Amino acid sequence: MKVHFLDVGQGSSTVFEIGDKVMIIDGGDRNKSSFVVAYLKKIGINKIDIMISTHYDSDHLNGLVGVLNVFPVDEVYDANYSTDTRVYNSFKRTIQDKSIPEIFPGMKQKIEIDDA
Repeated sequence: MKVHFLDVGQGSSTVFEIGDKVMIIDGGDRNKSSFVVAYLKKIGINKIDIMISTHYDSDHLNGLVGVLNVFPVDEVYDANYSTDTRVYNSFKRTIQDKSIPEIFPGMKQKIEIDDA
């Protein structure tokens, strides 16, 4: 397993490569969205198997919207609440437009990828 901690400033973004599977947790703010996309391309990523949004603050969510617009994503795990921000609406609309399955995990739920 490879873990990449991306420097996106105040926010957060972590990429896991597990076998041939890729998981991204959060994506940083708007000014780091192109950095996250470019980094994924640089390390040879062409698909995201699992995307996780820990919460809907812009410094975690904006970069994920960028990733959704560039890469195919198999499924999204995100929080089970809503807000009225522009980035939240863009995130949800993109998931819906691309018919990406959305999962709202419960407490202590495990997400397994290959052997991890």
